[in-house]
Amino acid sequence: MQAGVGKEVRLIRIEDVIYFESDSRYTRVVYADGGHQYDALLRTPLRDLLAQLHPARFQQVHRSTVVASTQIASALRDDDGGMRLRLRGSADTLTVSRPFQGLFKAQ
Repeated sequence: MQAGVGKEVRLIRIEDVIYFESDSRYTRVVYADGGHQYDALLRTPLRDLLAQLHPARFQQVHRSTVVASTQIASALRDDDGGMRLRLRGSADTLTVSRPFQGLFKAQ
């Protein structure tokens, strides 16, 4: 996929994507490359991008967030009933909205 970073257009492999996040008319893509984490902007809205992603590889966890399934380390419940995802090799955590919390029930 092609993403803009300033005046540069970067080619990002889908295997390197950690998560996508809606950013008004654009979609922010956070990805890993060479052990470092980067982000860039796609000119495609998240809802259009979601239709192109393989559902076994990516999970929508919030109306504005889609995460690569392989990047999820754990789901943490808050005392107030909320949920956040810890990601592998990243300090980022992602909020899971209530409609998507059922994806993370212990078996």
